[in-house]
Amino acid sequence: MITPTHIVLNVGLAKWFRARPIFADRSTRRLFILGGLAPDVGLFAAATGATAYLVISRGWSVRESFQVIFDDYFYAEPVFVIAHNLLHAPLVIVGLYAVALVAAGRGRPRLGNGLKAFALGCAVHTAVDIPVHHNDGPLLLFPFEWSLRFNSPVSYYDPDHFGSVLAPIDAAITVVGGLLIVVVWAMRRRRDTSSGRPTVRQ
Repeated sequence: MITPTHIVLNVGLAKWFRARPIFADRSTRRLFILGGLAPDVGLFAAATGATAYLVISRGWSVRESFQVIFDDYFYAEPVFVIAHNLLHAPLVIVGLYAVALVAAGRGRPRLGNGLKAFALGCAVHTAVDIPVHHNDGPLLLFPFEWSLRFNSPVSYYDPDHFGSVLAPIDAAITVVGGLLIVVVWAMRRRRDTSSGRPTVRQ
């Protein structure tokens, strides 16, 4: 899914489950939402840097650069494999959650809860991505194995794998979900203002 969709989904989940202990604190909700964004940041940075290099140094067009990056580098270059899977791969996320449990068990509950929320945010991102990537989803056994992916029959962008159906749904989730979040926030703020109560930030 596109990155904004992941953010919208995590915002919605954080609001929906805000009564749960792990989401009761505003900072942990923010870290959960950040987990919806973070898995895509590494690949975005690597692709941006590589595109700039190829365009400036080799005179390639942006389209040519993207084709090489996502058809070749994405699968074969270690920097790109690591950048994509560092917070995408299920085993890495499980490891991060385990670190959170250790931190919480050693008398650092704030750090533990923050890491848990972030890891859960990344986990939601990955769980949504795996079924909608035909052959370019997260590596399932990274960092121990660098080629095994779930080959989904559908893709959120490839028209050969129902992308023409899923792409509009993806965009709709972002637009409608984003608008709904803004409307709910505005209504709550207006209600608090009209009642004379200060907005409570947890």
